[in-house]
Amino acid sequence: LALYGLLEAILAVSALVLPAALGALQGTPPGWRYPGALLLVTVPCLAMGATFPLLLRALARDGAELGRRVGVTYGANALGAALGACLTGYFGVAHLGVAGSSRAGAVASAAAALLALATALADRRRLRAASPAAAAPEAGPRPRASVDSTPVPPAVVLGVAAVGGFVMLGAEVLWARVLTFVFGHDTYAFASLLAIVLVGLALGG
Repeated sequence: LALYGLLEAILAVSALVLPAALGALQGTPPGWRYPGALLLVTVPCLAMGATFPLLLRALARDGAELGRRVGVTYGANALGAALGACLTGYFGVAHLGVAGSSRAGAVASAAAALLALATALADRRRLRAASPAAAAPEAGPRPRASVDSTPVPPAVVLGVAAVGGFVMLGAEVLWARVLTFVFGHDTYAFASLLAIVLVGLALGG
């Protein structure tokens, strides 16, 4: 979950700076505008795509219920994504504007990052406390402590999955709107964002 928290922190920072950065590209020559816009959205889109596979890795610590947990986590992520898309498209842009909606997404990402990092830190402390280093040496090889030995609370995983989906789809709606002005066509904007997010999903897996 530590890497997941880092990616959510990257998304929070990106949500704060991207609207202004993309807006600054309008009016620049196409030779600079198009690659510049794609470069700006590449890092956060890759991070968005990689977050969900990382959550599934956290769930993989208990194989007995892995299938059910993956299904429930995927559902939470999808519901959060649907809510993020609807709220951003129908309420956020109209009432908060692109910059305001992006700031709200940054707050959500920052909250998910703090929750994930706090959980990862608590896991490390529990592992350290349960370390057999202080026990008397036993014959044979001593089992090595592993992060996989500490299960992540399901409520934490479901919470960050829902927030991650919310931020991902909400940010895509916002950035596609801004990229429409950069590219001059919404088809290119959506296609570019979707392709980069899918690459992020592949990398996260």
